[in-house]
Amino acid sequence: MRAVGKVVASTTTEWFWESYTDIDQVVVVDVGPLNPDDAVATAIRTLRQRGWLPIEDVPNTPLLLESRSWAETRIWVEPLVSYEVPHSEGFNDQLDASNARLFGRLHAQGGAGAFVVLTAKSSWLSG
Repeated sequence: MRAVGKVVASTTTEWFWESYTDIDQVVVVDVGPLNPDDAVATAIRTLRQRGWLPIEDVPNTPLLLESRSWAETRIWVEPLVSYEVPHSEGFNDQLDASNARLFGRLHAQGGAGAFVVLTAKSSWLSG
């Protein structure tokens, strides 16, 4: 994911429900002086060149990709301008607050229209 553009931020998100823990890796990349639609298209093109293929294309939602090289891992691709900072619903309030501050700063930066959020989700961990 880090090869898609210049990494401007990275973090994780955590969810817990019914004995499952879901930890996602989130990377925000700058793909150049583009508008949000072009930025996402550039990120997707770069990921496709690396073997990631769309598995679901629903209008107005993040694009979902998967790769045969990374079994049970999926990447969501969306522009920063439409990214909703996830909340763990009380599972990790400190991480939630940190991510809210991080994404607030990113939205305030000049050139944020070229920022793309890549969220990698691996299989869920039981326990």
